[in-house]
Amino acid sequence: QYDQAIAQSNNILAIDPKFGWGYSFLWISYKEKGQLPEAIDAHNQATLLFGGSAEEAEARKQAFARLGWKGYWQKFLEQSDAPARRPFVQAFDKAAMYQEIGDKEQALDSLQQSFERREHWLLYIKFAPQFDSLRDDPRFQELLRRMGLP
Repeated sequence: QYDQAIAQSNNILAIDPKFGWGYSFLWISYKEKGQLPEAIDAHNQATLLFGGSAEEAEARKQAFARLGWKGYWQKFLEQSDAPARRPFVQAFDKAAMYQEIGDKEQALDSLQQSFERREHWLLYIKFAPQFDSLRDDPRFQELLRRMGLP
């Protein structure tokens, strides 16, 4: 129900335009609908509100313009590996980024790290749409089993 999620996110952002999670939910909904430019704009707004820099956001936007969706996420991964420029990025977040660039093995490795670190976002793994293409993978199924999620 991505149209409803977009409408609700916009309602939330009308009340509080500095609520980063509103943009986070918005970008995922836009992405799932295939509205990638809108997803990029919402994602960049979320990262700015969560402490990212305008320069990083602009570099990702340029990567998207030159290289498309995967280029955007590749740039974000590069930025997340520079500890002086970004706060700590959880393994769960990296798994989602690797999934976006099509690196299934790195995504699964990062999910395993997330499990070992007991990261709180991993609780959403069963329903997070960014992992839909991993659901049939035996490593993903084993991770769900180890978490007690049938």
